[in-house]
Amino acid sequence: MTWHVRPIQPQEEEPFLSFLSDWVKDISVRKRYQWLYQNNPHGKALTWLAIDTQTDRIVGCTSVFPKKLWLNDRVILGSAGGDTYVDPLWRRKGIAETLYRVELKEMQESGIRFMYGFPLAANLRALCKAGAHLPGHFSSPRLFVSLHPFLSKVKLDGIVPQGALKALDKIFIKATSLRTLKSSETRHAILDFNDFDETFGTLTQEIAPFFNICGVRDGSYLRWRFLDNPFRRYILKKAVRKEDGRLDGFTAIEISGKNGTISDFFARPEEGVVEALLMGVIRFGVSKSLHSLSLMMNPAGPYYKNFIRCGFGCDRSDKKTFEVFGDVEKDGLKDLKNWYLTLSDLDI
Repeated sequence: MTWHVRPIQPQEEEPFLSFLSDWVKDISVRKRYQWLYQNNPHGKALTWLAIDTQTDRIVGCTSVFPKKLWLNDRVILGSAGGDTYVDPLWRRKGIAETLYRVELKEMQESGIRFMYGFPLAANLRALCKAGAHLPGHFSSPRLFVSLHPFLSKVKLDGIVPQGALKALDKIFIKATSLRTLKSSETRHAILDFNDFDETFGTLTQEIAPFFNICGVRDGSYLRWRFLDNPFRRYILKKAVRKEDGRLDGFTAIEISGKNGTISDFFARPEEGVVEALLMGVIRFGVSKSLHSLSLMMNPAGPYYKNFIRCGFGCDRSDKKTFEVFGDVEKDGLKDLKNWYLTLSDLDI
């Protein structure tokens, strides 16, 4: 069984989609390919294939998805990595490691300095052998905004009437998280919105210098990520200063069943702004009778302490290994505390 690795060819789109469909089964592979691989305003995806030399059949693949990043004092082109798969019959032959080595060389030749991501356990070893660096772990803080999960645990969820449970939930969250945030209530309005105008690009330009490394949230990217996404629907909220209407931050929330996921959270690191936006998120969760709110965060990064002070707790077993692969020896790329990434920065 011999194989070789090379970039995908234009005529191989259909075989590639067929190969991906063996793993991506819950959504339309074709729609995902068009949106994620072709329409990303920061650049089209780069893909490499492992090919069976005898049959020309695809037996493995990996891709990177271009991503503009604010790095210290400038904008550079990085990428999120993903979609690394190897046919089960071809595993343990070094294919994944070779895919990553070819990816590293050729993505840098294309102007992409590095790739970041949260690899599956099955791919982590191959990435490390190819030279990836592991700065640390991200965590998944969660806040319960209802007593329902606790009542369910002790088998009392069917006993307390719904009306009484809603009243208890409001008392519960007011006595915990909202009490912490009360001082921020008067300076900002938290508003729903459904489009990203030029003020969001301005917000990125003004906030980015406060961070060492974070994703560029220009209007075209935000529209693509949150409005054009064919598979996910988001509740969008923004914090607007009452004094002059200045946009001070925004968040994107995805609801699945009775749980809310904060996919993006971006706010000016000024007194009261983060708290006001966070309070708006919590009030939204209570109003929708959600059981919990969660997100992915860098425990060494910004905002983390704000969330913890408001009652978000972490399951120590629920950690995501963060990797950086490429030219990472300078600019603090190997230091976890420099990174601010959210679920929306993965794009996959």
